[in-house]
Amino acid sequence: MARKRKLSLNDLGSISVTPVNRIEGHITNLRDFQKQYDADEKAKAEAPARKIVAESQAKVSAVLAEHSARVAKFWRLPIASIEDYLRFGDAVADNIFLPTTETLISMKEFDDILARFVDSISTKGVTLTQAGSRRLALYAYMQHQEHSVINDETLAICLTRLINLKVFGNELSGELAKPIQQATEPESSTTQTFDNAVQGLNPESREGRKQILAVVGDHFTTEVAAFVGLWLDNIAKNYQCYPTPAVIKRALKYVVDMNLNPLAYKTWDLVRVNFTKNGWLLKPDGSQMLTEREKLAAYCDTADLNSRDVRRQINLRNLEIQESEPAYAPHK
Repeated sequence: MARKRKLSLNDLGSISVTPVNRIEGHITNLRDFQKQYDADEKAKAEAPARKIVAESQAKVSAVLAEHSARVAKFWRLPIASIEDYLRFGDAVADNIFLPTTETLISMKEFDDILARFVDSISTKGVTLTQAGSRRLALYAYMQHQEHSVINDETLAICLTRLINLKVFGNELSGELAKPIQQATEPESSTTQTFDNAVQGLNPESREGRKQILAVVGDHFTTEVAAFVGLWLDNIAKNYQCYPTPAVIKRALKYVVDMNLNPLAYKTWDLVRVNFTKNGWLLKPDGSQMLTEREKLAAYCDTADLNSRDVRRQINLRNLEIQESEPAYAPHK
């Protein structure tokens, strides 16, 4: 039987050892650990707000997609049908934020500008049939009736819009050439505040909308301008109110100062209520833009609630409002 040999320090290299699993990117110092910990905590705290913004953006995108689908369906109709709708003022409006003018050009000037543009379309890489040219003319005429400026630049925007909506079908051949992008100047290092950013912006014009998307988008998201556009369309439809650029800028600043979510419907309802109470947003007859329930809430703020007759009137009015509103869906 062989005797066990004593191991010495020289035999250390021949002894088998357990392999070490090395982790790539492992934090080995306190500074990196604290930095990673702070980033994880910040992401965890911002997760609810990011979820709300993402949901709001999805709603806005869905509304814009639905509107584009409705516009595309209308402008794919036969030419005769579109002419009938335009004749009776029932065409589907499509606000693409063209620059506006107070003085409309004559129909002769409109026809001359349109004819020159149609003749130059071939230089843009596309060819329109006679029906396609007529469809473009009707779309441009609708924009003209909305006091939009009609020139080569705005007609090119109209053509691009119709191509993107895919309304031409066989009436168009070729592919629209992309414009050559000019080199942009380096941005100034001067910090731009929100007050300086919104000065002089006109959201009713295309250029103003571009600036709002570029400037206001730094504070919110690119969907804010679209959301504000939906709000303006809503109050124009329901209250026949068309806010001035100064009021729109004040509303944007109010949202920032009050730290409100610009992609929430209740935010712009709050703006409407507060602005109409201050006299900044009013109906054409000078009355306030309030719903019946909002009027009742305003009455409750100033009424003597200790009076039994006052409370009775409030209850009766509340019942009248409930009966006039659509019924709630039953709970599942």
